[in-house]
Amino acid sequence: MKNKKFRIITVALLVFLFISACSTTEEMKDHQNSSTISIIPESSQAVTSSNSYQAILSDKLKVNAIVNSPKTDSFPSLSVQEKKFDETKVVHTFFNNQQASLEQRDGISRYISSEAILDISSSGYIRYNTNLGQYIKSVFNSDSNKDKKIFTEKELSGLSCEKAIEQAAMIIEELGITPHLPPQIYSLDSKSLQKKQDLLTQDEDYNYFVEIGKTKLKDQWTEEDESYYMVFDIESNGLPISSESYAFKNSEVAVEGSRVTVIVSKAGVQSLEVDGVIYEELEKKQPETLIPMAEALESLKQKYEKIILNEELTVKRISLVYVPVITGGSTDKQTGEIINKEMELIPAWSFSIDLAYVKDGQEFTHTTVVQINAVTGKEIS
Repeated sequence: MKNKKFRIITVALLVFLFISACSTTEEMKDHQNSSTISIIPESSQAVTSSNSYQAILSDKLKVNAIVNSPKTDSFPSLSVQEKKFDETKVVHTFFNNQQASLEQRDGISRYISSEAILDISSSGYIRYNTNLGQYIKSVFNSDSNKDKKIFTEKELSGLSCEKAIEQAAMIIEELGITPHLPPQIYSLDSKSLQKKQDLLTQDEDYNYFVEIGKTKLKDQWTEEDESYYMVFDIESNGLPISSESYAFKNSEVAVEGSRVTVIVSKAGVQSLEVDGVIYEELEKKQPETLIPMAEALESLKQKYEKIILNEELTVKRISLVYVPVITGGSTDKQTGEIINKEMELIPAWSFSIDLAYVKDGQEFTHTTVVQINAVTGKEIS
């Protein structure tokens, strides 16, 4: 009980330190250009500080970025393993003493109550949705730039952004996961949800999924349905873990990043989904001195000097993160999969790079993330 009280107090203090406004941050792989709103803490006394940085690396490679980096110049690598959740504790976290039936199929345990569905997989996947959570996901697409343009309201009536983040962070902590604050957050007001749903029902493909029962529509969106959609990076040893997945040494073996998405309404948590892999620390290595950002940018410049660039690239976000890497294991001769994996989280400079282009008369932006080992200066791939 004392540990639980301490955890609640800690989460509340972190939210108080980090959250000064409720707004949205856009980050997509392929999206149409539009204005964006960023949530940036006034102060980040826990680990990182935010600054802007501009530079011209070459004719086609420029930097105009927000930088999030720690106030220390050394960090240890971490020996980790993929987290396996205690299924009983997870069920209790979401359902408490509510009755829920259990169905098991293809390595997934599905718990169903009158108000929600919880899926837990043997590989560490968690997906929880209430009826409202399912309705929202049928309408709001976090990867859609059009949705980012629609859902721009900052504060929702009857539920503060700060309170919603606190609720989300607490339930993530209950699962034994440390969220990195602040999250990306999108405000879903009832008028915009209704407008988006009305637009979707004009699409034949969307209506097909409604007809076969794969997509559920709400009769009418009300203020009671208004919610915040949040995307949390996961934190370990004070650094966020990269949410990017990549192919290990250009193979078919994927190394997954980490993040958690949560939807909170006035009635509480409506959805939580673990996206990727949650890594659990086994051993902390000796801290190593990190290369400065300027040296990492030089490595980035050298990478693109080998590529003929027809369009201009702009580095928009720079951050120091932990990146999961495979350091050992054996290969299954039949499947080609790596078994008995040994993994580490290593500190890396992460560069989010935008390429603007025009297609069919419209401007689009493609975002690429390059991660440079913050100890060796080499690209992680």
